[in-house]
Amino acid sequence: MPVPRAGLSIGRGLEAAAWWLPAGGQALGHPQLRLRCVVSLLQAVLSLLLACQVLWGAEVVPQALPQAACMFVAAATLLGQWRTDQALYFAARALTCWALTMVSISLAACGRKIMPWEPCNSTGWQDIRQPFRVLHLCEAVRTLLEGLSLSLQYSFPGQGVTDLRGHEQLFYRGYIRPIGILIQLVRGLLKIFILEGTQFQRSSLEIALNFARCPLIAIGSCSLFQQWRSSGTGLPSEPPAEELPGLGGRSLDPLPELEGRSLGPLRVVQVLREYKLTVLRYHLVNQTGSSQTGRSEGTTTTRIILPLLTTT
Repeated sequence: MPVPRAGLSIGRGLEAAAWWLPAGGQALGHPQLRLRCVVSLLQAVLSLLLACQVLWGAEVVPQALPQAACMFVAAATLLGQWRTDQALYFAARALTCWALTMVSISLAACGRKIMPWEPCNSTGWQDIRQPFRVLHLCEAVRTLLEGLSLSLQYSFPGQGVTDLRGHEQLFYRGYIRPIGILIQLVRGLLKIFILEGTQFQRSSLEIALNFARCPLIAIGSCSLFQQWRSSGTGLPSEPPAEELPGLGGRSLDPLPELEGRSLGPLRVVQVLREYKLTVLRYHLVNQTGSSQTGRSEGTTTTRIILPLLTTT
């Protein structure tokens, strides 16, 4: 029975209903993408609750709707990448981060204005709301950096990938994202200790949502670190020199080594190229050996090298 490379194993009775899975019932992407998809969906739900608080007589937060839309789109890209392991979803998710950057800049500059054509309310920079405007700028920088990290991972798919660790941008985003915990925590505390009892007092729901986002952000950050730790190639990038003549019993065919591993298409290509170099190095070593041994092993190696070197 084949072992799934990554993702969710389901019974035959559920395969027809599992529309989110590709053909065969196995996802191609890393399992942590699925976890962050759920986190993004929960973040979108919290933003929708913030937008709906006006139904209970609380202040209107018009920017909550575009925030919810961005989080829903981010969740969709994470689901798609988990299903198909396509790198294009990195670029799509970077655009959602930059859209959130624009929302935060709008909140910092103009406050909670309802319509885009309304004049900016800059008085928030001169009263007790100034710390919140600064926090909006911090959030804008955070989402800008996260979008930049996603675009770099899309542009340089093999950067920092080793046999034990995944892409370096996963590591960087793992540190960028927790900044949001501090922002949400400080934002909630300031609403309690500064705005309470003033004309700018926030609703209890809005304050609770600030604190509810903190564990979700923490889960997303831990997921990034876990994916970084578990998405390496799992194969040595360069074999020891003493193993080249006989390869220590290692197979010259990389395909069995790739079976059952959570490797995306781009990483598989990288691993195959590493094996091609290994096989070519082994072939060159054999050519410098004894003539008879070199002829026999060289001929065998050539039959293996040629198919590998003609596929990229």
